[in-house]
Amino acid sequence: MSRSGPTISRIDSRALKISIPFVIFGLIWVAGTDLLLHQVIKVPGRHGLVPLFVGSLFVMAAAVVVYKYSRRSFSEQDRLAAQLQESEEHYRMVVEQQTELISRYRPDGAYVFVNEVFCRFFGKTREEILGQPWQPDAVAEDLPMIEGLLQTLSPAHPVVTIENRVYSANREVRWMQFVNRGFFDKDGQLYETQAVGRDITERKRLEEDLRRGEEENRAIISAVPDLLFRIDRNGTIMDYRGQPAPDISGAPKAFVGRKMDNVFPSPAMDRIAGAVEQVFDTQQMVTVEYQMQMLDQPAFFEGRIVALSEQEVLCLVRDITNRKQAEESLRTYAVWLIELEERMRKDLATELHDQLGRDISVLGLHFSALINDLSSEARGKTGERLEYCGNLIRDLGSSVRSIMAELRPPMIDDYGLPAALLWFGELQAKRSGFQFSLQAEKSFPRMVNEKELALFRIFQEALVNAGKYAAAEKVTATLSHHDGVIRLSIADNGKGFDPAMSLEDTETSHWGLKIMRDRAMTVGAVFELHSAPGQGTLIAVELKEKP
Repeated sequence: MSRSGPTISRIDSRALKISIPFVIFGLIWVAGTDLLLHQVIKVPGRHGLVPLFVGSLFVMAAAVVVYKYSRRSFSEQDRLAAQLQESEEHYRMVVEQQTELISRYRPDGAYVFVNEVFCRFFGKTREEILGQPWQPDAVAEDLPMIEGLLQTLSPAHPVVTIENRVYSANREVRWMQFVNRGFFDKDGQLYETQAVGRDITERKRLEEDLRRGEEENRAIISAVPDLLFRIDRNGTIMDYRGQPAPDISGAPKAFVGRKMDNVFPSPAMDRIAGAVEQVFDTQQMVTVEYQMQMLDQPAFFEGRIVALSEQEVLCLVRDITNRKQAEESLRTYAVWLIELEERMRKDLATELHDQLGRDISVLGLHFSALINDLSSEARGKTGERLEYCGNLIRDLGSSVRSIMAELRPPMIDDYGLPAALLWFGELQAKRSGFQFSLQAEKSFPRMVNEKELALFRIFQEALVNAGKYAAAEKVTATLSHHDGVIRLSIADNGKGFDPAMSLEDTETSHWGLKIMRDRAMTVGAVFELHSAPGQGTLIAVELKEKP
């Protein structure tokens, strides 16, 4: 009641202000008309109180109509005014509660409205801002761009988003994004623009950091000789980066969007596809090597594949043809050195047999003849010395024969690899003090001399290491033959070591490991090494019986 009562009284008062003067002037008009007609003009007819009364009733009835119409009109005006005021208050309340900067300005740039957030950001009161142009708040270098975009506002395109720099309250340069909406009259003329802005400085800084990071990555990629492929689960190449070279690669359009099997030939494709699938399954890096024909020449590549996500992998491809050629040269050189070593061993064993062995035998014969020529009295005086010299000659001959056997074990040629392994294993066991056992088939097939000799040398080096460095108490060797594959394994219970550190260690035993690998490589064998500190060592070599 407190709200509606005063409102009704105000409406009645305003309606009465119109209807009462209407009644007064109406009554005056009725009375004046009657007086004019009958007293001045002398029109004949009835006059007096009755006509005045009838005229007054007519005026009063008309006044009631005027009152009701005025009251209804004022009531509707007040209702619309109240709605408009409520709408404006609601709009201001919403605007003031926004975290964005909200302003409205005329076509000349003068502000007509700003919210509280806008005032706080620029450090000014509303009175200091209203009526002033927006241009001084923007960085001067951005003004042509801002004004150019604002000129694109039209009834068909009333909104434009602008990102520009402004000066905040402390004169700090901040990046802002303003969404500008133009308001146009019925003739299509712009009469006001509303701008809603938010601070995007941090976003711009992140974008700048990202841009610099991308530039650094591009610089790194341009300096790296690797080719980079981004591949999805379907085998589609999503992206390609790298320095294109006509002999090994091509332009990005030659790869992007194509399936791997349309880019890589079949043998290489099988290896790459298998590696990619393994990375998707394990999310671990996989390295794969493959060969392709480039300009009628074989080329070798190494691919390192890492997971970017569960749906994409990154493949870094490097041309390793030069490395492979160098490895092949080293392999050829290693084969030549090993063959040279075996020839030298053979020649030295032959020289020991033909020269030193012969001379020791002759010396033994002459020494025996000399003893026989001595008298009993002379032999009695020098018997101990003569016996010592005879034993020394026999030991010297035995040592020479042992050296010849190690240089070129004759049992390999005569009895085969198992006999040679058993002979040296028992010999080394006596020297080093470990227990030795050999498991081998009785009817073991013979191989070409180079393969038998390579396996024997690897076995020889492994047993020396087991006794000299591993301090093993037990060594077990196994020689097997299955489906045309020869496998030799040597296991000990010694100290063991970390294979990963062996390449950095210059200890003689680890040089021996390299020699064993090289010997295996010369006959096309696969060399395996398994060891760990305190866990002993297992060395295995596998090769095909026939090439």
